[in-house]
Amino acid sequence: MKDLKNNDLTTTITTSFRGSKMHNKDNSVLHQFLASAEKEFEMAESQTVSLTKLRNIFARVEETCKNDSGTALHFVAGLGFARITRALINHGYNIDAQNNKGITPLHMATLFGHNTICKLLLERGAMVDSIDKTGKTALHIATYQNKEDLVRLFLKFGANQMLRTQDNLAAAHIATNMNHTNIRDILRDDFAQKFFALVNQEAIKKLNDPTTTRGEIDRLKRAGFSLEEDLEPCNSPLKF
Repeated sequence: MKDLKNNDLTTTITTSFRGSKMHNKDNSVLHQFLASAEKEFEMAESQTVSLTKLRNIFARVEETCKNDSGTALHFVAGLGFARITRALINHGYNIDAQNNKGITPLHMATLFGHNTICKLLLERGAMVDSIDKTGKTALHIATYQNKEDLVRLFLKFGANQMLRTQDNLAAAHIATNMNHTNIRDILRDDFAQKFFALVNQEAIKKLNDPTTTRGEIDRLKRAGFSLEEDLEPCNSPLKF
C-alpha cells in the first residue's frame, strides 16, 4: 500500500488554490471584505439591511471571486462564510460545481475544516460522494486529516466508504495507513451496521416468503432472526 505520509492526499486541492486570493486569506483585503459581507448577510437575516444594499453586496462578492480557481461558491465555502454560502446557493449557484481539477465546494469546505459549511451544503443537496479527478471524495479527505466529526457527518448522509481513489485507496485503507484508529473504528462500525441491516432485510423477506422451507426458517431463527407479527427483524443481528 502506498505510504500516505509521504504522499499528501490533499496536495491536488491545496495546490489548486496556491497563489490565488484564497491562499493568503488571513492578511488580504479580500478576506476583510468577505468578513464584512458575511456580517451584512447576518443583519439581512434580521431584516435590518435593505434589499438594494444586499444586492450590491452580493454583486461585489460575485465580482471579487469570479476569477479564482472555481466558482464564488468554492471560494466562500473554503473560507467558511456560511451566510454568503447560503446566499449563493439561494441565488442558484451549482452546489456540485467542479473546477478544472474536479473539486467541488464540499471538497473545499472539508479541506479547510468548515463543518458548518459541509453540513449546510449536504442539507441543501450536495452530492456527498462527488469525486475529483484523482478519485477523492470528501470522506477520503476527512479521513486523511483525521476529522472525526466530518467523517461521521458524511456517513450520516450516506457516503460510500467503499469508493477508492486513483491510488486504489478506500477510506479504511487511509485510516489504517495513517494510524487514525478512531476513524478506522467509526468506518468499521458503520460498515457492520449497514451490512447487518441489509442481511436483516433479506432474512425478513425469506421468513415471509411462502416458498421458504421449514428447514431454512429454523436455520434463520438459530442465526438470530425472528418472524414477529409486525414483521420487524429481531434485535440481534446475524450471529457467527
